[in-house]
Amino acid sequence: MTKEINIMLSVSVKNGFFKHTFNPGQILVDQAAPGRGGHVQEIGTTEETLEFGDISTEGYLILQNLDAENFVEYGPQVGTGSAELCCMLKPGEPALLRLKPGSVWRAKADTAPVKLDVCLLEN
Repeated sequence: MTKEINIMLSVSVKNGFFKHTFNPGQILVDQAAPGRGGHVQEIGTTEETLEFGDISTEGYLILQNLDAENFVEYGPQVGTGSAELCCMLKPGEPALLRLKPGSVWRAKADTAPVKLDVCLLEN
């Protein structure tokens, strides 16, 4: 198998005289075996672990906050304790991360539970 995962990212900013564009083009990644984990997970206002299902090799984590009003914080668990909630998704925002195998990710909603679309592509 070759180049089954196709990733495209493009960011463009224009704010007065400030302009910036980031467009690395298409990135193609091999996927040894078909696999996807995750689901739409309700994230409450206390930390909880993101659930990926039966994935044997972590790859690309795709998240999207499906809430219209509240943000959600997320990050890797530190040791056996709580997470380092170093990232945030405002309402509607998506994120793409490449996970290190064996890492545990946790999330916490701000003021009310949110629906978080969690998708982990095996790689």
